[in-house]
Amino acid sequence: MNRRKRLRQQHSKDKTQRPAVESNNEQDEDNSTPSPTPAGTDMTDEQRLEHAKRLARNQVSLAYSAYHPPELSDQVDKFRRCMIAWKCKTNLSAHAGRCLRKQQIPSHNKTLAEVGVSGTGEIDSREAGLFLVLQRCAIWCAEGANPFSALEEPSFKKVLHPTILKHLPTQKMVSQAIHMLYLCVQEKLRRELEIHKGTLYLGVDAWQTPNGFDIIGAVIYRLSDDGAGKVGLDAMPLDFVQLKEKHTGKYLARMVEFIVEKFGLKNRICGIVSDNAANSGTMIGELVKLNWKRFTGEAQWIRCFAHILNLIVKAILQPFSRLKKSIPGASELDDSDEEHKAHDLIES
Repeated sequence: MNRRKRLRQQHSKDKTQRPAVESNNEQDEDNSTPSPTPAGTDMTDEQRLEHAKRLARNQVSLAYSAYHPPELSDQVDKFRRCMIAWKCKTNLSAHAGRCLRKQQIPSHNKTLAEVGVSGTGEIDSREAGLFLVLQRCAIWCAEGANPFSALEEPSFKKVLHPTILKHLPTQKMVSQAIHMLYLCVQEKLRRELEIHKGTLYLGVDAWQTPNGFDIIGAVIYRLSDDGAGKVGLDAMPLDFVQLKEKHTGKYLARMVEFIVEKFGLKNRICGIVSDNAANSGTMIGELVKLNWKRFTGEAQWIRCFAHILNLIVKAILQPFSRLKKSIPGASELDDSDEEHKAHDLIES
């Protein structure tokens, strides 16, 4: 045991007394790969820091450009020496994302637009959020008069991008979005009508939707210039208001007054277009009482020609409907029999 201990002490003594070998060959030093922490424990902290700074100045690797100049840290290593601190200029994840070498690598993938397929583009998951998809679906339904239920058709979903399909809104959300979009463009319509120079005519009609809602709609008619010197008739929908009461002339006049004053057009309306119903005449009489500047009454009331044609056709066909009711077993006739019988009566 004592012999083994003496051998271990002698080996450590020879190791400490061994002279340090220094290389005078500068070429070997230049060709050797530099290390941020040189071998040997006999260098002072200042020498090790100077060596690290020299590496940073030489920038043998592009990685050094992402760090500030090295400095001594308060932390010590296992040899009780101050460690060299390399502080990163940014966090490593952000630096990797902005790496120039990564951005310069050409992509082998191509989009449909790059190969000549129009109507496509890159889908950005950040842009294709719920609000953007909802807005585009609302515009698609409004511009094409598409039902809200069309968004839920299985065949329609198959042509959508998976990112868009993930944020596809419901029918109720699209309905609310259309109302929001209309409120956003109301002020733009108001300013556009304020700067318009020319005659304005108001079209009014009330009807009942298939789902049982009573609606009154207002459309403004004007002559507009397309910017190229070509003037044409422009029909711009103003508003659609749900009716809560019976369609009396006084009630319709109040609704028309509400729409006209909302857009500031009460002193600019030169005529009103509506159907030839009895309540429309009462409505015109009530609007005259409002003393609009350019609307004087029935002389500027334009009856809808399409509605007049519809009344004419109904009046012509009225005798045939009475004849149908007087024929025994007429309810058993199908539509084709009715058309042939009406055609025979007209020719006779």
